[in-house]
Amino acid sequence: MKRKNVLMGSWMAAALFVFTAAPSRAQVSSDPRILINDPAVLDDSRATRWSGLLNNPSDPTDGAWHFGKLMTQMAGASDPSDFVMGWLQSWASNQNINGMIAPARPTVSQIINGWPKVAGTTKLDLTKSPLRLLAIVNRLDLRFPRTTVSPLMPVQDAGEGRFIYGFFDPRNPGSAFQFTVILEYKLKASNGGEVMDWARGWHALASEVKGSEQFKVKLQALTDRFSGAGSPNELNGSAIGQVRTNEIHLSSPWELREFRLSFQPSTKTVRLQQSETTNSASFSLSGTPALGAFVSDHDRDLASDNFQLPKTYLGNSVLGASSLNSLTPWVVPNVPDKPAPSLAAKANFALESCNGCHGTSTNTRFLHVGPRVLGQPSVLSRFLQGEITRRGNLLNAMVGSGTIKSASVSGVSGPETAQQTPLGRVH
Repeated sequence: MKRKNVLMGSWMAAALFVFTAAPSRAQVSSDPRILINDPAVLDDSRATRWSGLLNNPSDPTDGAWHFGKLMTQMAGASDPSDFVMGWLQSWASNQNINGMIAPARPTVSQIINGWPKVAGTTKLDLTKSPLRLLAIVNRLDLRFPRTTVSPLMPVQDAGEGRFIYGFFDPRNPGSAFQFTVILEYKLKASNGGEVMDWARGWHALASEVKGSEQFKVKLQALTDRFSGAGSPNELNGSAIGQVRTNEIHLSSPWELREFRLSFQPSTKTVRLQQSETTNSASFSLSGTPALGAFVSDHDRDLASDNFQLPKTYLGNSVLGASSLNSLTPWVVPNVPDKPAPSLAAKANFALESCNGCHGTSTNTRFLHVGPRVLGQPSVLSRFLQGEITRRGNLLNAMVGSGTIKSASVSGVSGPETAQQTPLGRVH
């Protein structure tokens, strides 16, 4: 997979590899309370059409799940076309992040040039955004804290709500690029009662026929709560936590990037700026004595499944500017397999990394939610299918009483801890 250019011929080869080697096939999610990839929902007008109005009293469904509208809401007072253009143009030059470089991928110009423009201008027409909805995801399992809470107990949040999109060629609607984008919003909550309100809302989807209009009405009521500008204490009033991308369409190898809203004092504007990959070390550390020393020094923390990697350690950068993925396993030298915490520490370190999770640690070929064409569900990895079952069990435990309980259901035993909520970034 290590090739210097991925244009038409080599991109098609990469796509063929992904779809022929993928350990799954296109099928609708087993639990629509947790992940929705039913084309009856994804191809709804809420996702495929938008008038350009942020508030459309004549049609409350207008663009509710449309990429252009969500990015416009995220842009706040900034020009939304410039906001999205600035995000795309970040691939055109080297990005120095945390003392590391994410090399330019200049073929992003193909995406920019192919994006439909507002008539008579060079501005991106966000009502014609060339991104197709691949899934809507409930990550209530990422709430913090993840222990049993009472209705009045203070909490930090209720987890995340996510939209996953895939680029396509607007001149060829039957296309599906190997380039996915995931918008990850915080589910705002200040106490356990508000967490339970979110849990009941997601759980209520099960009472409706999958893909029915009433199902979509209930789903939109949930997504409107986290996707709009209803977070006055956040930049642009947006609850967006981060935006992540996973692609080989622009160049190889596969690369994952992460972006966050950032205020620019010089222009007094807010932009979507690339940041270090959260909890994912630079793969340049693989096999180095520094990595072995770090894992040895933090073996018990890493073994607990509840460890956040620092940006730097002993003066060395840890978190990567991006995460490159050629399906190569992590090498952690000089750390013995025994005692047990060391073995778990090495496994968890790799599993929590972007390229480990999207590769050798989960037997996944790069994507947990794959590109799709209209009328088809997105492909889900086998690992993610198991995750959907696990998360559904956790949700069942949560809504089993008036308080948010520790999990005690099939497949989830003992007090609910971070060990039962791994992989905070996986879809």
